[in-house]
Amino acid sequence: MRYDIAYLELISLMKRSATRRPSPAPALTRGIELLRLLGAAGPLTLDEAAKRTGVPKASLLRLLKTLEAEHLVARRDGTYAAAATLVPLRGVAPRFEERVEDALAEIASTTGLTAEWYVPSKPGLVLVKRAEPPRAEVRVQASVGFLRAWDGELEAVAAVGLAFLKDDKTAFGGHWTYVRDGVRGTLSPAGAKKHIARARRDGYVIDIVLNPNGVRRMACPVTGGEGRGVIAAAGHFAPSKKGHEEADIRVLLEQAGGLSPSKESGDI
Repeated sequence: MRYDIAYLELISLMKRSATRRPSPAPALTRGIELLRLLGAAGPLTLDEAAKRTGVPKASLLRLLKTLEAEHLVARRDGTYAAAATLVPLRGVAPRFEERVEDALAEIASTTGLTAEWYVPSKPGLVLVKRAEPPRAEVRVQASVGFLRAWDGELEAVAAVGLAFLKDDKTAFGGHWTYVRDGVRGTLSPAGAKKHIARARRDGYVIDIVLNPNGVRRMACPVTGGEGRGVIAAAGHFAPSKKGHEEADIRVLLEQAGGLSPSKESGDI
C-alpha cells in the first residue's frame, strides 16, 4: 500500500476552484490549498504566494499567521514554508487504522513512551497518529502532521524509513545527526549509508543520544499486510528508563509484527 502526498500545482488549483461547489468554509478551504501549495512549490514570499493563489495579500497574511500559530507553516528569511504536509489515506482499510491505534495504545501503556505512526510521502515520513502513555507528565512535542524529511536528521525514524520504505535509496547527501546530547554534527554520505544498512540488517534502530528537546526514539518498520509505515516510541530521558531499551524495543517489534503478518520479528 503506497501513501502518496497530494501535490497541488497552480493550474490544478485554478481548475478545481473554478469547477467545484462553493465551500461552506471558504477560509478553511483557502488555508488547506495554501498549505498544499507551499508543500508543492517550496518556500514562497508573501508576494509570490499572492500571485500564485490570487488571494489578496491581507487575507493571505492572516491565513499564513494562523497556519504558523498552529505550527503548520514556518516563516524564515522573509519566506513561508510548509512545516507539515497533508497525506490522503485513500483505500486504507478502516480495520487496519483501528489496529494501528490499538498497537500505539499498547506501546504507550506498556513502555511509558509516546507511540508514533509515520507513513511515507514524497518529501519524507509524516506523523499521522500518536498515543501518549497514561499519566504522562512530560509530553513529546512532535504532533500529528510533523514531517521527518528524507534528507534531514538521520535519527531512528528516518533511518528505518530509508532502509525499508523509500524506493529511491541513491541520495545520501544532506544528512546530519546528533553526536552528543543536543549537539548537532555532520554525517558523511558513507556514514549515512552505513547507518541505514545497519537499520536494514537489525530491523530496528534505537537512538543513543538525546535531541535538544531531551527526546530520543526507537523505531521499526511495518512493511507487509495492509499498510506501510514506521512505528516508533519517543520519550524524554529518565533515570528509571535506563537499561529498559531491550524490553521496549521488543514491545515495538511485537506490535509491528502484528501489523505485518508477512514479517517475522527477529531476535535482538
